[in-house]
Parts: sequence; C-alpha cells; structure tokens
Amino acid sequence: MHMSNDEAAKALKDIEVTTRQIKERLGMGPVGYIVMLWGAVWMVCFALPYWAPSWNGWGWLIGNSIGFIGTAWLSWKDTRKKDIVSDELKRVGKNIGWMWGLGVLFANGILAVMWPWNGMQFGAAIVVMLMFMYVMMGLWANSRFLIFVGLLVAGLAVAGYFITLVGWLGDSRRFMLWLALMCGGSMLFSGAYIKLRWR
Repeated sequence: MHMSNDEAAKALKDIEVTTRQIKERLGMGPVGYIVMLWGAVWMVCFALPYWAPSWNGWGWLIGNSIGFIGTAWLSWKDTRKKDIVSDELKRVGKNIGWMWGLGVLFANGILAVMWPWNGMQFGAAIVVMLMFMYVMMGLWANSRFLIFVGLLVAGLAVAGYFITLVGWLGDSRRFMLWLALMCGGSMLFSGAYIKLRWR
C-alpha cells in the first residue's frame, strides 16, 4: 500500500500526539504521586524494625492501608479528567490496574509457596516482585525510566540481602533500614522525577 506524503505526515503527527498523551498521562496523572506515596510508605515501614520493632506489624498494616487507599483515590481522581484523557488511555489505565491487582495475587501465591520465610527474605522478595511489575509496566509503556527504576530498586534489595548475609551490613534490622533508605528512598525520588521531568 502506497501512502502519500500528506498521509505519512498525518500518521506521524498522530503518533506524536499519542506519545505526548501517554507521557502526559504518566507524568501529569497519578503515577508520580503513587510512586512517591509508596516510596514514603516503604521508607517508614521498612525502618520500623530498626527504630521501633514493636510497631512493625501495625506499621505495615497502617502503611499499606494508606498506600492502597491513596493509590485508589489518586487513580479515581485521574479518571475524572474526561476532557484530557482519551478512551484509549482510560482503557490502558484500567489494564494497568488489572495488571497490578493480578500481580499482587501472584506475589501472594509465591510467598505462600516460599513459607516459612524470615523477615529479610520476605522484605527482599516483596521488593523484587513489585519491581518486576515496574519492569513489565516499563516494557509495556516503552518507558526506559520505569525499567531502570525496577531494575535499580530490585538490585539494591538483592545486594543488601546478600551483603547482610555475609555480615557486612550487620543484622536483619540494618537490612530493613537498608530497604527503607535505598529502596524506599529510590522510589520516593523516582516519583518526584516523574512529576518534575515528564511534563
């Protein structure tokens, strides 16, 4: 099939508009805020075993509740932007929601099979599984940045786990502090980068 110059130019313009809409959806939508929210939750909750071990269980219950409710609210708020977001982008957003929901179910299945695990294994496994989802989302959205964040944070979790096993980092409480600062901090700064850079 032969395309005229005008048809080719229009097709390229449509691709450019769609790409811009996706970047706006990611940068101006809830993604940056959601990543920052979960980074803050991870920083607080992973640090609890170091600073306040008796609050560890309650801290995660409260932190996850804040994270899930905040994510749902930010996502719902974003769907209200009917004049900005096309039906196609709304469909992609729903698919991303389904991907995360199913990913959490699969992660729970993996954790159930791994039982019994200790706190270090659990913390590292959660981070690696969730960062796998970031890499998948990055591949799907053709976002090298999300792929980079997923690989970086997962790599930091695995490195910290093995550094702790050989005794260089200290005990498991220090490993949890590592996860708080290195993984939670990376998430927090990545979310801020998304909001500031992807405009």
